[in-house]
Amino acid sequence: MRKINFNPTLYIFMSILILLFIDYDLFVAFALFFIVYLFFVKQNIEVTRVHKLLTYICVFLFFFIIRLLPIFDKNYLHLWNRIAQQNYLIGDGYFLSENIFLDLQLTLFSLSCNTNYSTYKIKYSSDYLDSSILTCPYDTPYGYVLNFIQINGNIWNLTVVIATILLFSIYIIYIDTVKNFNGKKFLLCTLLFLSPPINFLLFRLNIDIFIFLIVFIFAFKLRENFIIKTAAVFIATLIKFYTISIIFFDLVFKFIEKSYRHFVALTILLIVSIMYVIFFESNSEFLIWFYKPIESNINFGIFNDALYISQIFGISWIISYIILLFLVFGFVIIIPKEKVYLDLNSNELAVLALFLSTALFTNFDYRLVFLLLLIKPFLLNKINLSLISMTIFMYTSPSLLHAYESYYKIIRNDEIFFLDYSFYFFVAICLKTLWLRVFNPEFNGAN
Repeated sequence: MRKINFNPTLYIFMSILILLFIDYDLFVAFALFFIVYLFFVKQNIEVTRVHKLLTYICVFLFFFIIRLLPIFDKNYLHLWNRIAQQNYLIGDGYFLSENIFLDLQLTLFSLSCNTNYSTYKIKYSSDYLDSSILTCPYDTPYGYVLNFIQINGNIWNLTVVIATILLFSIYIIYIDTVKNFNGKKFLLCTLLFLSPPINFLLFRLNIDIFIFLIVFIFAFKLRENFIIKTAAVFIATLIKFYTISIIFFDLVFKFIEKSYRHFVALTILLIVSIMYVIFFESNSEFLIWFYKPIESNINFGIFNDALYISQIFGISWIISYIILLFLVFGFVIIIPKEKVYLDLNSNELAVLALFLSTALFTNFDYRLVFLLLLIKPFLLNKINLSLISMTIFMYTSPSLLHAYESYYKIIRNDEIFFLDYSFYFFVAICLKTLWLRVFNPEFNGAN
């Protein structure tokens, strides 16, 4: 008789996945405990083909089916409360089960205003929103280049079609990333794709998902072609300015490599990008939005934390900002360089630079989707401190304190501020990695 190899870890993992469809907040809490367990457990975990298949099905249902089902049958609208953290749904003490693909709807309506004057009622919009009926002109805080894109047709139908394509694309990227992993690496990779920032991005379908796909396809899949990669990143910069940090990093890296022809080309693109932002008013509005303080329950950033600390203690935000920078440098000093994962190519280092540039300001945490590009290099060898710090940060952003308000009363989310030390530790990891890989002569000739 064949002996059945029972592995309780896999059954615990599958049970945690089921929580995705019952209560996402509970999934995050149990997943975080499970992740810590995986980091400390010594024995190997054999993931069978059956468990992999079941995992693929669960992720597909969570990414794809459960988000589209309420669109075709309103009886399933309540599922949107189950698959999102409560701090994304809160509105003055009650929860919203609507606003499906809200950011995508707003963006498409803005593009339709380039063609004709119209009005649009946001689909599945709660009465909590005063602006549920939109009228042209309608501007979004994105790049001026979007003013030249014209669309016609039913906004909601376009939203459904584009949402279907985007959700399926993210699922394909997940399969492509996880396919060669087994054991703990497979489990950790899956959980990172199911983390709160990624779920928030899929919940709203902000334009950042387009920028992520542009970078993924043209910088990571076609990374050998300098012209294609650089053109793609430049286009992303025209849409949202923050990807200019990739151009700047590539410029520095090419100078260190003494690739002066590429250095000159990147310098020209950098100047053009800066002039583009300065010249057009819509771009400057985006920069104002970049500095705008947002509720701590949905964002990250040193500037954001500095504002909260300055309000709490009645000090200048500049002083609190400097204090937080000292916290980062303190972590940089105490982190041993042999614990930092350094085997990254120039594109992966550029992602670290992108994260560091956004970490300086105030950002919605769905922008952390770019950290998915670091999963594969971090997991290629043994589990390391860089992966651990990134994973813990992804699962504590936004603060878990805001995610369980059904168990206690908070009038508004932004009345509680929690300093996420995992964020500052990961910032220190990224900073030390870039310093050692780029400016340390020992590594200058690598990759």
